[in-house]
Amino acid sequence: KTTMRNVMLAIRLAILLTGLSGSRAYCTTVVWTGSGANDYWSNGNNWLNNLPPTDADALIFNANDSGNINIVDTDFAIAGLQYIGNSIHTTNLNGSSNLQINGPVSIGVGYSGSDSAMATLTNGGTVMIGGPPIRQSLAIGHDLGIGSDTIVGSLSIENTTVQAFASGGLAIGLKAWGGSGMAEGSLILADNSRLDIDNSGWSMTIGANLEGGLGSKAIGLLDTRSGEA
Repeated sequence: KTTMRNVMLAIRLAILLTGLSGSRAYCTTVVWTGSGANDYWSNGNNWLNNLPPTDADALIFNANDSGNINIVDTDFAIAGLQYIGNSIHTTNLNGSSNLQINGPVSIGVGYSGSDSAMATLTNGGTVMIGGPPIRQSLAIGHDLGIGSDTIVGSLSIENTTVQAFASGGLAIGLKAWGGSGMAEGSLILADNSRLDIDNSGWSMTIGANLEGGLGSKAIGLLDTRSGEA
């Protein structure tokens, strides 16, 4: 039987692989800047290394270009996806683009309030996290610090299909490690959205305070009223 501690260990491993410290095993970290003449992923000028991402790259959306749209203008395969930096980003699937993510996905996961993030996946297309051979994790709103900060993570899915093979853990609002901080996570399905989860025996964790200190809190929300799960 899978215990909460087993789930926690799997999530921690996935977070380490995502590259919160700026690197990730077996792949390169690429940061969005939004400095190009358009908002297309295929425009190298929108990325810190001036090259469009490849399947060996884990992408980071931080405070750069916060509040704006980034457009997956063609099909992409990438090695991970992270929204961080107290930022707000809208990732537009351009009507029909397919985004294959062969690594962990995190929104608002870190050690301080500056790691909070809000992300929206919108405008058609399909996002696949992992696949039947290699499953990954989806983490939203995790406080891994020992301080008193509040970390907020939010993912909204609008008019888009997300397929998540998440044996590494699906966790929304999770407090860990200690400290008196708060983790707040939400996953919201809007109109014409669909979420398919295949987590093959692993538990879904929503609003879990696993190892927080005195006064710590975890809040999680999974809202499927307007979409299909």
